[in-house]
Amino acid sequence: MSTSERRTGCQLSVNGASASIPIVTSGKIAIHVSAPRTWALGIGGRGAALAEAAGVNKERIYSYFGSKDALFEAVIVHELSEVFEEVPLEGEGPRAIGDYAARLFERIVRKPELGRLMAWEGLVRGGDVPDRAVREEHCRSKVAAVQRALPGVSKADAGQLLLTVVTLTDGWAVFPQLAEMFTADRFGDRRDAVRRLAEREAAAAMERAAS
Repeated sequence: MSTSERRTGCQLSVNGASASIPIVTSGKIAIHVSAPRTWALGIGGRGAALAEAAGVNKERIYSYFGSKDALFEAVIVHELSEVFEEVPLEGEGPRAIGDYAARLFERIVRKPELGRLMAWEGLVRGGDVPDRAVREEHCRSKVAAVQRALPGVSKADAGQLLLTVVTLTDGWAVFPQLAEMFTADRFGDRRDAVRRLAEREAAAAMERAAS
C-alpha cells in the first residue's frame, strides 16, 4: 500500500449507518462512527455484503483491517476511548454523580452506536473482548473517580454505582422501542430521570458507607 493510499479513507455504510474510516501513515486506524442507527445490525453480515453496502472493494476492507471482527473491534476501541475522554466525572457528592449520568445520557442520545455495539459484543463474546487490559484500566480509573466524588464509599459500591449509571444511560440506545413506549421518547424527561436516579443511588451508597 502506498503512502498516499494510507492517507486516504473510505466510507462504510451498513443498514443506513455510516462509518468514516481514515487510514493514517502510522498504521493506526482512527474510526469515527456517525450513524443515525446502530452499525451493529450489519456487522455480523458477510464481508461481501458489507463491502457492497460501503461501496468499496471487499479486499480493501480486509487489507486495512484483516477481518470483519478486527473492523468491529477497531470501532469499539475507538468509541470507548472517545466516551471516556468526552464525559469526565467532575465534582463531589451525589449531585456530581447525577450530573455525570445526565451528561453520559446526552452523549448516548447523540451517538447511540456504542451502547448498541457493546450490547452486541456482550451477547456474542461475553468477557472475551479486545484490549481487555486497557478497558479494565479505564474502568478502574472511573471507579477511583467515583470514590473521590463520594468519600468513604467502597470500591465495590463505586463499581456497582457505575454499572447502574451505564445501565440507566445505555437503556435508551439499546432498547429504543421500550424507551418510546414507556416514556413517549421524551428526551428531557428521560435525562432528568437518569440524573435523579443516579443521584439517589449515590446518596444511598454514601449512607451505607457512613453506617
